[in-house]
Amino acid sequence: MAFAEESWVLVGEVTGGVWLGRLIGHRTGETASVDVAWRATLRREERYGDVVGFLHTHPPKPVSAGPPAPSARDVRTMAAWCSCFGKPLLCAIAAGEALAGFVFAGGHGGYVRADRIVRLGRQSRPAIVAVHDVDALTDQEVTDAG
Repeated sequence: MAFAEESWVLVGEVTGGVWLGRLIGHRTGETASVDVAWRATLRREERYGDVVGFLHTHPPKPVSAGPPAPSARDVRTMAAWCSCFGKPLLCAIAAGEALAGFVFAGGHGGYVRADRIVRLGRQSRPAIVAVHDVDALTDQEVTDAG
């Protein structure tokens, strides 16, 4: 059976470099492709201004392969969302038991790895907490997507 990627929208707040997001809008896609409910996500941001990022899955891999990282498609997609919303966003990626977070700081596709990221809560009300001070981002720290 092929792996089906999943995605969620993270809504919440960013305060003092701490990103707290509740997962909403679960979607299931295909291998290497998942679609967020973009209309609902855009409406949510326009109404509440509380979209702080996205969580999606990558296929599980051995621990020795290291933590998950954004694919080229992830980078393009996050750059577009950042440009659309005009603010930094968190891209959380789960691959099996591994979880990694990346803060995308603008529409150019540059990003930094979050200093720490954890998944909290029960299955019915999970949340993501990530730590990275967006105001402290430097040009040297941001990975250039180009």
